[in-house]
Amino acid sequence: FIHAIEKIKKSAIGGEFKLDRPKPVEEEVSRLYSERLVRKLEKKMLELDAECTLRKKAEEEFQKKRDYTVSLFTSMQDGLCILDKGGIHLDVNPALCRMTGFTREEIMAAKPPYPYWHAEYAEEISAFCQKVLRGEEKEFETTFRRKNGERFPVIVTPAPTLDEKGEVI
Repeated sequence: FIHAIEKIKKSAIGGEFKLDRPKPVEEEVSRLYSERLVRKLEKKMLELDAECTLRKKAEEEFQKKRDYTVSLFTSMQDGLCILDKGGIHLDVNPALCRMTGFTREEIMAAKPPYPYWHAEYAEEISAFCQKVLRGEEKEFETTFRRKNGERFPVIVTPAPTLDEKGEVI
């Protein structure tokens, strides 16, 4: 309002007195459209912010569960390895490395027959692994070997991961 009065004073002093003409219809439509667009964008930004908050919470929860799982895996006292269907090591825990004397890298790089399999039992262990993949075996007693050549008894208890059809994945 004050701005309008100042404008009137300036026009009166300059000798000409003009009133602002009403804005053309196109300008008014454009203004209304812009306001509507801004409201829609603000609403969408709030929705995205809420979605990002939910996603961040889910990622934090996933990380907590992952950290817990890793902690369980690494703190187990029993030797544990994760193999794919082809017999390739996907992971080994520190206990298996301590038991066998092989480093994680040595075990991870190995293919069957693994360096901790005693040569005398390698065929028997390999046959057992094939039966496990077919779901025919649950537990197996054998002898492993340490890096220094020393033998030690083990009980191998596989826990295959199954898909919805009950097949090993």
